[in-house]
Amino acid sequence: MGVAASEERAEGGAAERPAVEPLVLKAAGSTHLVVVVFCFLPFILALAPQVLGGRIVPELLVIGGLVAFLAIVWVRSFRIELTPTEFRYRSLFGRSRAVAYDAIASARIQVGVRGPGDRLRPYYRLVVTPKDAVERPIVVNLKVFAFEPLKKVCAAVDAELDESAA
Repeated sequence: MGVAASEERAEGGAAERPAVEPLVLKAAGSTHLVVVVFCFLPFILALAPQVLGGRIVPELLVIGGLVAFLAIVWVRSFRIELTPTEFRYRSLFGRSRAVAYDAIASARIQVGVRGPGDRLRPYYRLVVTPKDAVERPIVVNLKVFAFEPLKKVCAAVDAELDESAA
Protein backbone atom coordinates (compact mmCIF):
# COMPACT_ATOMS: atom_id res chain seq x y z
CA MET A 1 0.00 0.00 0.00
CA GLY A 2 1.17 3.44 -0.74
CA VAL A 3 1.40 6.81 0.93
CA ALA A 4 -2.28 7.58 0.35
CA ALA A 5 -3.33 4.52 2.34
CA SER A 6 -0.93 5.45 5.13
CA GLU A 7 -2.26 9.02 5.23
CA GLU A 8 -5.87 7.80 5.23
CA ARG A 9 -5.08 5.38 8.07
CA ALA A 10 -3.40 8.20 10.03
CA GLU A 11 -6.47 10.41 9.57
CA GLY A 12 -8.67 7.63 10.89
CA GLY A 13 -10.31 6.75 7.59
CA ALA A 14 -10.99 3.15 6.64
CA ALA A 15 -8.82 2.29 3.66
CA GLU A 16 -10.30 -0.23 1.27
CA ARG A 17 -7.87 -3.14 1.40
CA PRO A 18 -7.14 -4.78 -1.94
CA ALA A 19 -7.98 -8.47 -2.16
CA VAL A 20 -5.18 -10.74 -0.98
CA GLU A 21 -4.39 -13.77 -3.11
CA PRO A 22 -4.09 -16.97 -1.09
CA LEU A 23 -0.46 -17.97 -0.63
CA VAL A 24 1.35 -20.67 1.34
CA LEU A 25 5.02 -19.98 1.93
CA LYS A 26 7.45 -22.58 3.27
CA ALA A 27 11.17 -22.44 3.94
CA ALA A 28 13.28 -21.72 0.86
CA GLY A 29 15.34 -24.39 -0.87
CA SER A 30 18.51 -22.47 -0.03
CA THR A 31 17.63 -22.72 3.66
CA HIS A 32 17.28 -26.49 3.35
CA LEU A 33 20.64 -26.65 1.54
CA VAL A 34 22.46 -24.68 4.25
CA VAL A 35 20.97 -26.86 6.99
CA VAL A 36 21.92 -30.08 5.18
CA VAL A 37 25.50 -28.87 4.64
CA PHE A 38 25.91 -28.03 8.32
CA CYS A 39 24.36 -31.36 9.29
CA PHE A 40 27.03 -33.21 7.33
CA LEU A 41 29.81 -31.81 9.55
CA PRO A 42 29.40 -34.41 12.33
CA PHE A 43 29.38 -37.17 9.68
CA ILE A 44 32.61 -35.84 8.19
CA LEU A 45 34.20 -35.69 11.65
CA ALA A 46 33.02 -39.24 12.36
CA LEU A 47 34.41 -40.63 9.10
CA ALA A 48 37.66 -38.61 8.97
CA PRO A 49 39.57 -41.01 11.27
CA GLN A 50 38.69 -43.87 8.88
CA VAL A 51 40.44 -42.04 6.05
CA LEU A 52 43.48 -41.42 8.27
CA GLY A 53 43.73 -45.07 9.29
CA GLY A 54 41.78 -44.89 12.54
CA ARG A 55 38.35 -46.16 13.45
CA ILE A 56 34.94 -44.64 12.78
CA VAL A 57 33.51 -42.71 15.72
CA PRO A 58 29.95 -44.10 16.06
CA GLU A 59 28.96 -41.53 18.68
CA LEU A 60 29.43 -38.73 16.16
CA LEU A 61 27.34 -40.64 13.61
CA VAL A 62 24.49 -40.87 16.11
CA ILE A 63 24.85 -37.22 17.08
CA GLY A 64 24.99 -36.26 13.39
CA GLY A 65 21.82 -38.20 12.65
CA LEU A 66 20.00 -36.61 15.58
CA VAL A 67 21.19 -33.10 14.66
CA ALA A 68 20.20 -33.63 11.02
CA PHE A 69 16.73 -34.87 11.98
CA LEU A 70 16.07 -31.99 14.38
CA ALA A 71 17.40 -29.39 11.94
CA ILE A 72 15.20 -30.62 9.08
CA VAL A 73 12.13 -30.73 11.38
CA TRP A 74 12.91 -27.17 12.52
CA VAL A 75 13.24 -25.81 8.97
CA ARG A 76 10.16 -27.63 7.70
CA SER A 77 8.05 -26.23 10.54
CA PHE A 78 8.18 -22.64 9.21
CA ARG A 79 5.06 -21.64 7.31
CA ILE A 80 3.36 -18.39 6.32
CA GLU A 81 -0.16 -18.56 4.98
CA LEU A 82 -2.13 -15.71 3.46
CA THR A 83 -5.85 -16.24 3.13
CA PRO A 84 -8.34 -13.70 1.79
CA THR A 85 -9.18 -12.69 5.38
CA GLU A 86 -6.16 -13.39 7.60
CA PHE A 87 -2.40 -13.76 8.02
CA ARG A 88 -1.12 -17.01 9.62
CA TYR A 89 2.37 -17.95 10.81
CA ARG A 90 3.72 -21.18 12.27
CA SER A 91 7.15 -22.14 13.60
CA LEU A 92 8.48 -25.07 15.61
CA PHE A 93 8.63 -23.48 19.05
CA GLY A 94 5.89 -20.90 18.53
CA ARG A 95 2.36 -22.06 18.19
CA SER A 96 0.43 -21.42 15.01
CA ARG A 97 -0.93 -17.87 15.16
CA ALA A 98 -3.34 -15.95 12.99
CA VAL A 99 -4.60 -12.39 12.79
CA ALA A 100 -7.23 -10.87 10.52
CA TYR A 101 -5.91 -8.15 8.21
CA ASP A 102 -8.29 -5.57 9.64
CA ALA A 103 -7.10 -6.46 13.18
CA ILE A 104 -3.45 -5.56 12.43
CA ALA A 105 -2.32 -2.39 14.19
CA SER A 106 1.10 -2.33 12.53
CA ALA A 107 3.57 -4.49 10.65
CA ARG A 108 7.25 -3.60 10.77
CA ILE A 109 10.35 -5.15 9.25
CA GLN A 110 13.11 -5.00 11.85
CA VAL A 111 16.79 -5.82 11.57
CA GLY A 112 19.23 -6.38 14.40
CA VAL A 113 19.16 -6.29 18.16
CA ARG A 114 17.32 -3.20 19.39
CA GLY A 115 16.95 -4.09 23.04
CA PRO A 116 17.45 -6.87 25.56
CA GLY A 117 14.25 -8.62 24.44
CA ASP A 118 15.53 -8.89 20.87
CA ARG A 119 18.50 -11.13 21.68
CA LEU A 120 16.39 -14.27 21.29
CA ARG A 121 14.44 -12.96 18.30
CA PRO A 122 15.43 -13.54 14.66
CA TYR A 123 17.93 -11.01 13.30
CA TYR A 124 15.72 -10.31 10.25
CA ARG A 125 12.09 -10.29 11.35
CA LEU A 126 8.62 -9.10 10.50
CA VAL A 127 6.74 -7.99 13.61
CA VAL A 128 2.96 -7.99 13.13
CA THR A 129 1.23 -6.25 16.03
CA PRO A 130 -2.50 -6.93 16.54
CA LYS A 131 -4.84 -4.10 17.56
CA ASP A 132 -5.88 -6.16 20.59
CA ALA A 133 -3.40 -5.07 23.26
CA VAL A 134 -3.76 -8.40 25.09
CA GLU A 135 -2.29 -10.43 22.21
CA ARG A 136 1.47 -10.55 21.72
CA PRO A 137 2.95 -9.51 18.37
CA ILE A 138 3.64 -12.22 15.80
CA VAL A 139 7.38 -12.32 15.07
CA VAL A 140 8.24 -13.90 11.70
CA ASN A 141 11.77 -15.14 10.94
CA LEU A 142 12.34 -13.65 7.47
CA LYS A 143 15.71 -15.28 6.80
CA VAL A 144 14.13 -18.70 6.29
CA PHE A 145 11.90 -17.69 3.37
CA ALA A 146 12.63 -16.76 -0.25
CA PHE A 147 12.75 -13.01 -0.96
CA GLU A 148 10.26 -12.72 -3.82
CA PRO A 149 7.27 -14.35 -2.04
CA LEU A 150 8.08 -12.28 1.06
CA LYS A 151 7.32 -9.15 -0.96
CA LYS A 152 3.73 -10.38 -1.33
CA VAL A 153 3.51 -11.13 2.38
CA CYS A 154 4.80 -7.66 3.31
CA ALA A 155 2.35 -6.05 0.89
CA ALA A 156 -0.54 -8.07 2.32
CA VAL A 157 0.13 -6.92 5.89
CA ASP A 158 1.20 -3.42 4.75
CA ALA A 159 4.65 -3.79 6.35
CA GLU A 160 7.01 -0.86 6.69
CA LEU A 161 10.75 -0.88 7.29
CA ASP A 162 11.46 0.10 10.89
CA GLU A 163 14.42 2.45 10.64
CA SER A 164 14.60 3.41 14.30
CA ALA A 165 18.04 3.31 15.85
CA ALA A 166 19.31 -0.06 16.96
